[in-house]
Amino acid sequence: MREDEKCRHELLLERDEELRKIHTRIIRESGINPKFLKRELIVAQIEKYSAPRFYIEAKQAMLYVTAYYLGKTTHKSKYKQAMVQNLVEVFEEVREQNLHMPMGDVWNLVVWHPAKSFFLSPARITEIIYQYHDRK
Repeated sequence: MREDEKCRHELLLERDEELRKIHTRIIRESGINPKFLKRELIVAQIEKYSAPRFYIEAKQAMLYVTAYYLGKTTHKSKYKQAMVQNLVEVFEEVREQNLHMPMGDVWNLVVWHPAKSFFLSPARITEIIYQYHDRK
């Protein structure tokens, strides 16, 4: 596995683990036996949570934001569109507060900034939480 693929894989594992923690928290706080909770309702609650960070690499964030400024965003997914919009907002905020900082450091701050959500569809959240996909 190439180094960039390894890093991406680790980010996804970290994201998936965070989603599982939220899932556990929701069930625990409900006080209801998990057997009686509908998955759709749990996933709908998970969708409302913000993410502790953007689960992409700084280089990818830079490419998305640059494409946005050039008017070349062509993401079909509304979740990806929302992520790019949130990245742009965070980039502008972080850059304004750190004008003296090298751009590489700014991008690192951007991806480590809390995100408005995980930017995943309910189907994808369900796959991750209930492990409907192979873990390799």
